[in-house]
Amino acid sequence: MKAIKFEASIWYHAICAWRSSQKQRGLSFTHHKKSIYFGLFLMLLHVQIIEGAGLHFVLHHVSPILAWCSTILHMYMIIWLLGDYNALRHSMFTLDDHSIHFQIGLRKSVHIPFDCIESITAVRTGSEDMKQETDSFHAEACPRIDPDMGLADTPQFELHLKNPVVSTGMFGRKKTIQKVYVHVDEPQAFIQAVKQKMEENIQ
Repeated sequence: MKAIKFEASIWYHAICAWRSSQKQRGLSFTHHKKSIYFGLFLMLLHVQIIEGAGLHFVLHHVSPILAWCSTILHMYMIIWLLGDYNALRHSMFTLDDHSIHFQIGLRKSVHIPFDCIESITAVRTGSEDMKQETDSFHAEACPRIDPDMGLADTPQFELHLKNPVVSTGMFGRKKTIQKVYVHVDEPQAFIQAVKQKMEENIQ
């Protein structure tokens, strides 16, 4: 059932969500505008279009049915890419009076109360150590494909949590996390807002 809902959301965002935008409560911060993901998205989109057309032409001489199966598969991948990017554009990091909500398109999300945050600092953890961690959440628009080759956003902040919280991934998969890495379009405004909310929740 969760897989069906996810697929329906992908199709909705690919076809119907080009102009609409979600109304956000509280302070909201975008995370896709300064991400490298837009360039990666365009590259993958071009690959699907060019490869799909080329394979259709080649396979059509072997089997028209096989050619159309290949074309349908490439069309599905294009729909998936469009839906994923559109969902990313419309999702934000939102701060209300008591918590912060990290929403990364349709891929994953986590809700963290401010009184659960131990600290927020500039990133101090090295790339190699990040790879070894199993209890962290990356609030970044670009998937961490290969950080060593630049195929990942560079996080600006890391949030250490007092207690573990549970994040939600694709198809409803759960993960217990203790740390959050953040890449946001307006880093200074974001960290000031988070620190202010943390202070307000201590009082």
